This record gives sequence, C-alpha cells and structure tokens, in this order.
Amino acid sequence: MAYYVKCNDKTYQYIGAPTERVALEDGNHLAWQADFSKFPEWPDLRTIAAKTGSLLLSPSEARDEQDGVTCRELPEATEEMFRVAKEVPEEESEETPEVVPETEVTETPEAPTEPSDKSAQSDESDTPANEEGGSE
Repeated sequence: MAYYVKCNDKTYQYIGAPTERVALEDGNHLAWQADFSKFPEWPDLRTIAAKTGSLLLSPSEARDEQDGVTCRELPEATEEMFRVAKEVPEEESEETPEVVPETEVTETPEAPTEPSDKSAQSDESDTPANEEGGSE
C-alpha cells in the first residue's frame, strides 16, 4: 500500500524539503513515501516513521489532514536529531491553574461582599452626584 507521511519540519528538511508537497496548518508536512528512500532502513517505512516521529497515512487520511478535517499529533521521534519541542502541553498547564483559582476565589467572597458593596456603592453614588450638582 502506498502511504503519505506526515512529518515534522526537521524531518522534512532532512529529506530535502521537496517543493511539491503539502504544508499543513499545524506546521507539519505531508510527504510521499518515496521521499524517505534516502534512509538506510528503506523500505521499512514503519521503522523510519518511528525514528523520525512521523505518521504513515492512507490517501484518505492524508486528504483529511490536508482539508483540516483531522489533525493527528505526531509521535515523539526515537532519534534525537528529529525531535522537536512541544509547546502545547505547557500552554495547557499554565491556563488550568489560572482558571481554577479564580473561579474558587470569586465564588467564596461574592456572597458576603455583595450586601456591603451595594450599600457602599449607594452611599458613594449619592455623594458624587450631590458634589457635582453643587459645583455647577
């Protein structure tokens, strides 16, 4: 079976960055299986895919990637030279702690502070209105 290969940019550069290939929205690339013939493991595409952190895709899976219907995450490369740093988990972990404490803190003080805030606001709103009215 003929495969398309979804690969990261390091792998894409290593195979020569063929110009007639597809760049995906997630920053990765779709290449042809023949592009990987320079690897000594050729024609064992599964070994090459593991080494480079790539995915072997059927033609319909490749089309879904290209059209943006799916976006499969690449596995981590087994060979260091093809590994890329992943930024997505860091962003998710930073957002989660910020959201949870704000929700917990906001819910607790709202109930006791609402009555005192309203009375303070009504007193304050009367005072500035009177001062403004008197100065005109």
